[in-house]
Amino acid sequence: MNAKNDRLLFGASLFVFGLSLGLILSWSGSGISGVGVPAVFGQAGRGISTGGIMAFTGQIAKDTYGIVMVDVDAGTLWLYQFQKPGNQLKLLAARSWLYDRYLEDYNCASPSPSEISQLIANIQQKKQQKQSLETLDSGSPK
Repeated sequence: MNAKNDRLLFGASLFVFGLSLGLILSWSGSGISGVGVPAVFGQAGRGISTGGIMAFTGQIAKDTYGIVMVDVDAGTLWLYQFQKPGNQLKLLAARSWLYDRYLEDYNCASPSPSEISQLIANIQQKKQQKQSLETLDSGSPK
């Protein structure tokens, strides 16, 4: 097989693996045909929600592929890299975004939210000045 077919097969394999892992981790306690997932994989008494765990495959860098897992209910994501030598998964990053939503301006490219706020304030101030001048002009005799 050529390199293109190898990448396609690899991508399909990662997708199936990620989907399988996501289904296993989001499975309710009873399972199918009496096969269950141990309670260690989730909170006891918690049913399947609209969120759950989702898995996405993709290219991380040139010739580097991985799986992004997202747990919507817990507010976390983590990224695995598939390493060809040895066919291993390596955890690259994990993060909770629960508190990120409270940040207003962090590590932002220009224009930052504070710069945009200042621009809007300047525009509104100019509009108010223009309206004030128009009001004064319309009240004066011609």
